[in-house]
Amino acid sequence: MTFTPGSGTSRLLLPAAAFALLTLVTSCSEPERPGAATPPAVASVPPSVSAPASADAISPGWTTIENRGVQVDVPADWVRADMNRCEFQFAQWTPPGADPCRLSTGLAFYGAATFDPAHGPEVQQYRGRWSGHVYSGSFAVYVVGADRDIVQDVLDSVRPRASAGA
Repeated sequence: MTFTPGSGTSRLLLPAAAFALLTLVTSCSEPERPGAATPPAVASVPPSVSAPASADAISPGWTTIENRGVQVDVPADWVRADMNRCEFQFAQWTPPGADPCRLSTGLAFYGAATFDPAHGPEVQQYRGRWSGHVYSGSFAVYVVGADRDIVQDVLDSVRPRASAGA
């Protein structure tokens, strides 16, 4: 048996080199977690803001938002973030003036199929911020902020949109 350079060797090295390059690019571009921009989600249809079903359904100072069949109660001053300048585009609500490309306080809808959490769904503290997530429909709803109670209240309010006939 005679070894001929360039025959089977190059066929094995080329895929290995491509895999190594892809791994390097992916690992260098992944954002810090948690609290930073997390994995991209499926593209979302523009969400809506809706009034609660009754005046008793939500506390004063809060509003109900909806994104593709998932409703969440958030502080009334949180606004839909303009993600046009950000690397990843997804539905996100933050306090006014917050950096939309670095989620430090607010809520984001990530595709549940691609969401890779840094910790379990319970609320946990990391670097002075509280964060947690819950799943609803095809989304992982991720919430982060300085106030543990607000993070927990937002997560507790995540629900599928009520049917019109219900």
